[in-house]
Amino acid sequence: MPTKPDISVQPGPGFRKVRNFVSIFRNQVENMAEDEMEEAAKEVATMVRSIIYRQAYKWKPLSKRYLAWKKRKGLDHRILIATKSYIQSIRAIPRRRDEEVVSWGVGPGHHNEIHKPSGLRLHTLGRMLEFGTKKMPARPHWRPAWSAYVRSKGRKLLTRMIKKALKSSR
Repeated sequence: MPTKPDISVQPGPGFRKVRNFVSIFRNQVENMAEDEMEEAAKEVATMVRSIIYRQAYKWKPLSKRYLAWKKRKGLDHRILIATKSYIQSIRAIPRRRDEEVVSWGVGPGHHNEIHKPSGLRLHTLGRMLEFGTKKMPARPHWRPAWSAYVRSKGRKLLTRMIKKALKSSR
Protein backbone atom coordinates (compact mmCIF):
# COMPACT_ATOMS: atom_id res chain seq x y z
CA MET A 1 0.00 0.00 0.00
CA PRO A 2 1.48 3.38 -0.98
CA THR A 3 2.23 5.84 1.80
CA LYS A 4 0.82 9.32 1.80
CA PRO A 5 3.30 12.09 1.20
CA ASP A 6 4.00 14.39 4.14
CA ILE A 7 2.39 17.69 3.18
CA SER A 8 2.47 19.38 6.58
CA VAL A 9 3.70 22.95 6.50
CA GLN A 10 6.51 23.91 8.78
CA PRO A 11 6.74 27.61 9.60
CA GLY A 12 9.89 29.01 8.09
CA PRO A 13 11.80 32.21 8.82
CA GLY A 14 9.38 34.22 6.61
CA PHE A 15 6.42 33.05 8.69
CA ARG A 16 8.14 34.06 11.92
CA LYS A 17 8.81 37.55 10.48
CA VAL A 18 5.14 37.92 9.55
CA ARG A 19 3.99 36.68 12.95
CA ASN A 20 6.41 39.10 14.65
CA PHE A 21 5.20 42.00 12.47
CA VAL A 22 1.54 41.19 13.24
CA SER A 23 2.30 41.05 16.96
CA ILE A 24 4.10 44.41 16.92
CA PHE A 25 1.37 45.93 14.72
CA ARG A 26 -1.38 44.74 17.09
CA ASN A 27 0.44 46.20 20.12
CA GLN A 28 0.92 49.53 18.32
CA VAL A 29 -2.78 49.69 17.39
CA GLU A 30 -3.86 48.88 20.95
CA ASN A 31 -1.61 51.60 22.40
CA MET A 32 -2.74 54.18 19.87
CA ALA A 33 -6.38 53.16 20.12
CA GLU A 34 -6.49 54.13 23.78
CA ASP A 35 -5.07 57.62 23.06
CA GLU A 36 -7.22 58.10 19.98
CA MET A 37 -10.39 56.89 21.72
CA GLU A 38 -9.83 59.26 24.61
CA GLU A 39 -9.50 62.17 22.18
CA ALA A 40 -12.56 61.01 20.22
CA ALA A 41 -14.63 60.74 23.42
CA LYS A 42 -13.60 64.23 24.50
CA GLU A 43 -14.48 65.58 21.07
CA VAL A 44 -17.92 63.93 21.10
CA ALA A 45 -18.59 65.26 24.63
CA THR A 46 -17.78 68.79 23.42
CA MET A 47 -19.98 68.21 20.38
CA VAL A 48 -22.98 67.08 22.46
CA ARG A 49 -22.67 70.04 24.83
CA SER A 50 -22.48 72.40 21.85
CA ILE A 51 -25.53 70.79 20.21
CA ILE A 52 -27.56 71.31 23.38
CA TYR A 53 -26.38 74.88 24.03
CA ARG A 54 -27.01 75.91 20.41
CA GLN A 55 -30.32 73.96 20.30
CA ALA A 56 -29.00 72.57 17.01
CA TYR A 57 -31.61 69.84 16.58
CA LYS A 58 -35.30 70.27 15.90
CA TRP A 59 -36.72 68.79 19.10
CA LYS A 60 -40.38 68.89 20.00
CA PRO A 61 -40.93 72.13 21.95
CA LEU A 62 -41.39 72.17 25.71
CA SER A 63 -44.99 72.06 26.87
CA LYS A 64 -46.51 75.44 27.73
CA ARG A 65 -47.03 74.27 31.30
CA TYR A 66 -43.38 73.18 31.75
CA LEU A 67 -42.08 76.33 30.07
CA ALA A 68 -44.19 78.48 32.44
CA TRP A 69 -42.86 76.48 35.43
CA LYS A 70 -39.25 77.02 34.27
CA LYS A 71 -39.92 80.73 33.88
CA ARG A 72 -41.41 80.99 37.42
CA LYS A 73 -38.38 79.17 38.86
CA GLY A 74 -35.94 81.38 36.93
CA LEU A 75 -34.56 78.43 34.96
CA ASP A 76 -33.13 78.45 31.46
CA HIS A 77 -35.94 78.34 28.86
CA ARG A 78 -34.00 76.16 26.39
CA ILE A 79 -34.68 72.46 25.84
CA LEU A 80 -32.43 70.06 27.87
CA ILE A 81 -31.12 72.99 29.90
CA ALA A 82 -32.73 74.02 33.16
CA THR A 83 -29.97 74.33 35.74
CA LYS A 84 -27.09 73.42 33.39
CA SER A 85 -26.09 70.57 35.73
CA TYR A 86 -26.94 67.89 33.11
CA ILE A 87 -25.06 69.59 30.30
CA GLN A 88 -22.06 70.37 32.53
CA SER A 89 -21.86 66.71 33.55
CA ILE A 90 -21.31 65.50 29.95
CA ARG A 91 -17.73 64.28 29.60
CA ALA A 92 -15.41 61.57 28.37
CA ILE A 93 -15.51 58.63 30.76
CA PRO A 94 -12.81 55.95 31.02
CA ARG A 95 -14.18 52.40 31.11
CA ARG A 96 -12.02 50.31 33.42
CA ARG A 97 -11.45 46.63 33.99
CA ASP A 98 -9.28 45.72 36.97
CA GLU A 99 -8.10 49.36 37.30
CA GLU A 100 -6.92 49.37 33.66
CA VAL A 101 -8.58 51.69 31.14
CA VAL A 102 -9.95 49.43 28.39
CA SER A 103 -12.00 51.94 26.42
CA TRP A 104 -13.56 55.39 26.53
CA GLY A 105 -17.17 56.42 26.46
CA VAL A 106 -19.11 59.65 26.66
CA GLY A 107 -21.92 60.28 29.06
CA PRO A 108 -23.53 62.41 31.70
CA GLY A 109 -21.55 61.95 34.88
CA HIS A 110 -20.71 58.65 36.47
CA HIS A 111 -23.24 55.94 37.30
CA ASN A 112 -23.85 57.11 40.86
CA GLU A 113 -23.89 60.87 40.26
CA ILE A 114 -27.24 62.46 41.04
CA HIS A 115 -28.97 65.27 39.15
CA LYS A 116 -29.93 67.35 42.19
CA PRO A 117 -33.00 69.13 40.73
CA SER A 118 -34.72 65.85 39.78
CA GLY A 119 -33.08 63.39 42.19
CA LEU A 120 -32.37 61.05 39.25
CA ARG A 121 -29.01 59.52 38.44
CA LEU A 122 -27.46 61.52 35.60
CA HIS A 123 -27.17 58.53 33.28
CA THR A 124 -30.88 57.72 33.90
CA LEU A 125 -31.82 61.32 33.11
CA GLY A 126 -29.73 61.14 29.92
CA ARG A 127 -31.58 58.00 28.80
CA MET A 128 -34.95 59.61 29.55
CA LEU A 129 -34.05 62.72 27.57
CA GLU A 130 -32.67 60.68 24.68
CA PHE A 131 -35.55 58.20 24.36
CA GLY A 132 -38.43 60.03 26.05
CA THR A 133 -40.98 58.81 28.59
CA LYS A 134 -44.78 58.47 28.60
CA LYS A 135 -45.08 62.17 29.41
CA MET A 136 -41.98 63.58 27.71
CA PRO A 137 -41.07 63.30 24.03
CA ALA A 138 -37.69 61.91 23.01
CA ARG A 139 -35.06 64.55 22.39
CA PRO A 140 -32.19 62.59 20.86
CA HIS A 141 -28.80 64.20 21.23
CA TRP A 142 -26.42 61.25 21.86
CA ARG A 143 -27.20 59.02 18.89
CA PRO A 144 -27.18 61.82 16.28
CA ALA A 145 -23.92 63.21 17.70
CA TRP A 146 -22.19 59.80 17.58
CA SER A 147 -23.48 59.17 14.07
CA ALA A 148 -22.27 62.58 12.89
CA TYR A 149 -18.87 62.01 14.48
CA VAL A 150 -18.45 58.57 12.92
CA ARG A 151 -19.54 59.85 9.50
CA SER A 152 -17.23 62.85 9.61
CA LYS A 153 -14.19 61.49 11.43
CA GLY A 154 -14.46 57.77 12.11
CA ARG A 155 -12.97 56.57 8.84
CA LYS A 156 -10.19 59.18 8.97
CA LEU A 157 -9.38 58.18 12.55
CA LEU A 158 -9.14 54.50 11.68
CA THR A 159 -6.99 55.22 8.61
CA ARG A 160 -4.66 57.44 10.66
CA MET A 161 -4.30 54.77 13.36
CA ILE A 162 -3.45 52.07 10.82
CA LYS A 163 -0.90 54.28 9.06
CA LYS A 164 0.77 55.17 12.38
CA ALA A 165 0.87 51.53 13.44
CA LEU A 166 2.35 50.43 10.12
CA LYS A 167 4.98 53.15 10.27
CA SER A 168 6.06 52.41 13.84
CA SER A 169 6.08 48.61 13.44
CA ARG A 170 8.68 48.61 10.66
